[in-house]
Amino acid sequence: MNFKHFICFRDIPLIYGRVPKVANTSIKASLSSLIKVPIKAETRTTSDNFWSSGTRGKTSMISIQEARKYRGTHYSFSFVRNPFDRLISAYNNKLIENEVLTEPMKSMGLIHGMPFGSFLEVIASTSDDKLDIHLLPQSKILCLDKQLVPNFIGHLETIQQDWRTLQQQLR
Repeated sequence: MNFKHFICFRDIPLIYGRVPKVANTSIKASLSSLIKVPIKAETRTTSDNFWSSGTRGKTSMISIQEARKYRGTHYSFSFVRNPFDRLISAYNNKLIENEVLTEPMKSMGLIHGMPFGSFLEVIASTSDDKLDIHLLPQSKILCLDKQLVPNFIGHLETIQQDWRTLQQQLR
């Protein structure tokens, strides 16, 4: 798996390790204030496309391997969530609320509206390399060779307090 799930800032020594279903949209919206480029009103600053090509080179999407190489020069952070709560969120959003499933979810054998127990059985019987990123264990997104890549890990359950701590560490 070579997901580009880290946002690297060019002019600020900062990297954000994105974990789907863990306030990712809210964090990206907040981080967009750090980008000093004109942003069109219709631009979704929470979209991956914005961070990879819409910031006029001020940010890029990088892999975990690349993020680890920046550890000496950049401060990296991420947020995690209770794994069961994250699965419930993914189930509700991706299999109940959304009418159309992503291709990775379809190929796993997931079906729109399927019972939660059946959903869990499919996930448990699917190898990590076949899981949709929204269902991949957080450790697979944030660890490389069994070592955590981000310098700071906040928790969704204490996000307000952890966000303040992060801001203090970045000053």
